[in-house]
Amino acid sequence: MCPKGEARAPQSARVDAHMPAHRHGMNYAAEVAIAEDGRYLATGLMFHMPGRWELVFDLREGGKTDRLSWAVLVE
Repeated sequence: MCPKGEARAPQSARVDAHMPAHRHGMNYAAEVAIAEDGRYLATGLMFHMPGRWELVFDLREGGKTDRLSWAVLVE
């Protein structure tokens, strides 16, 4: 994530995924680590069945959490 204007990059990030049509999430929890260059790397995301998944990102900075989501179709 690139901060806009004078905004700072988040202090922490969390990612999860779920399938809205099936009302369930992943079988495993993803881990997020921050790299030396300030980017985040998520590992452990396992999309165990095909269909529409929704990735949910929680970005925390200054006591505030912003939630972003992104839909992905897994075939």
